[in-house]
Amino acid sequence: VLQVNSTTVHTGYSVMDMNGRLVLKGNFAGNSQNKIDVSELPVGTYVLRTVDNSGSAQNIQFVKE
Repeated sequence: VLQVNSTTVHTGYSVMDMNGRLVLKGNFAGNSQNKIDVSELPVGTYVLRTVDNSGSAQNIQFVKE
């Protein structure tokens, strides 16, 4: 499980592999502590893109072990 903690309220997310393929997509419940189940993803490096309620996006690279 990938936990996203932020002072900004994020509304949605997408997870892409290093080839740019979308592997997960969803919406957050609207609080500052959000969890994404990445247990089904193969081991590798991914990019998490979150979008906040103003439409601003942030990309974070993470490694699934």
